[in-house]
Amino acid sequence: LLTLTAREDGSSKLAEGNKWTFFPSAAFAWRIIEEKFMQPVRGLSDLKLRLSYGIAGNDPSGPYATQSTLTRVAFGFDDVPLPAYTFSRNVGNAELGWELSATQNIGLDFGLFNGRVNASVDYYDTRTSNLLLDRGLPPTTGVTTVKQNIGKTRNRGIEVALSTTNVRTQHFSWSSNITFTRNREEITELVTGSNDIGNGWFIGSP
Repeated sequence: LLTLTAREDGSSKLAEGNKWTFFPSAAFAWRIIEEKFMQPVRGLSDLKLRLSYGIAGNDPSGPYATQSTLTRVAFGFDDVPLPAYTFSRNVGNAELGWELSATQNIGLDFGLFNGRVNASVDYYDTRTSNLLLDRGLPPTTGVTTVKQNIGKTRNRGIEVALSTTNVRTQHFSWSSNITFTRNREEITELVTGSNDIGNGWFIGSP
């Protein structure tokens, strides 16, 4: 089984030159149980190997992240209140781009005893680049945050699912579902080139 997809998405929330990007994906599955050499095997009701790779993306959650906006404040001059304007708390980023996550996955599905026991095991590795986050700025800049592509992260882990039919009669059925997951997340690169102590981001840590 082979599935190939390709799409190109655009977002008006991003900077000029960064609005569009390409998202490919591919998935392959081999139903080993249907091969001739598996016919002599007894007790095995299903066996399938899966491989996949794809890229997904995120754009900013709110609009106008590329623009610095103004906010109105009260200003006194010679005891006369006058309107004044200053930068809002968030400064715009004219280089904002897509957050991209490339995921590769390998999985195995198998069934035993005429489908009374079914299980799947998956190992995945997701590498995100241009991670989108609000980055805190020093108070001396006059603003507090900027939405920025702050760096790269990596998520990898394993997922195991087990489903069993323990009892099945005409009047009664009892089944069990057990799952196990483990994930490790870490920052692999930051736009600062090193740890960002002010924001609490450390390379090698979640």
